[in-house]
Amino acid sequence: MTKKARKKATPKSRAVSTSKAARKHAAINIYDRLHILDYNHESGGNQTRTARHFRANGFPTLDQATILRMVRDEAKWRDLGKTDASASTCLQP
Repeated sequence: MTKKARKKATPKSRAVSTSKAARKHAAINIYDRLHILDYNHESGGNQTRTARHFRANGFPTLDQATILRMVRDEAKWRDLGKTDASASTCLQP
């Protein structure tokens, strides 16, 4: 009798192959960041709840740590939003 060769177990991290499209995500633009910050303030500043809400609504990679960085740099994002909006209105004929 010969023994059958045992199949090596595949680690869970490689068991389910993720396509490149599923892993790829776009950068969050300024207007989305401002919308996320506004929602965060409206919801009482709960970053985890904000991340959960936006993950369910089209931002699959958004997490609490990202919200934390956005809140920390909020003044920068608000300023960029103002300058970007004024620049886009000046460029229109």
